[in-house]
Amino acid sequence: MQTTSLTSCNIIRRTAPFISHNNKSFISASKRDPFGQHYDGKMVDENMIILRMRIRDVEMLEKNSKPPSHWTEWEKKYFENYGSDVCDAVGLLQRMLMNTRPGLVVGILAMITLSLPMSISLLVFQLMEFANASMLTFSSI
Repeated sequence: MQTTSLTSCNIIRRTAPFISHNNKSFISASKRDPFGQHYDGKMVDENMIILRMRIRDVEMLEKNSKPPSHWTEWEKKYFENYGSDVCDAVGLLQRMLMNTRPGLVVGILAMITLSLPMSISLLVFQLMEFANASMLTFSSI
């Protein structure tokens, strides 16, 4: 019977040394893109909303879309900045929630989640009472 050593070349094979490439890539938006939009050098990977905004901007430029003609004047004026304003509002909300204790945030969300259906059901109940009272008033005339 032949014995083999644990260091035998048949059992443990040497492989080429691991070569690591530590080339870190840094992707950043330019201060101004070719279309004249300002993204303030925001990271694309940091916030996917910025990427979605850019895609929407490019699609709008390709379609040459404008606000519908039936919109009011202030809607047409505000249409250009609507996306960035929504992103700023969501970013502000996110910063506020990230600086708050998790228990408080969960409590506030639970309170909103429970109070919204209760408020709607109370509103529906009041509307039904109003409709019932008006039906009785009109039927007695």
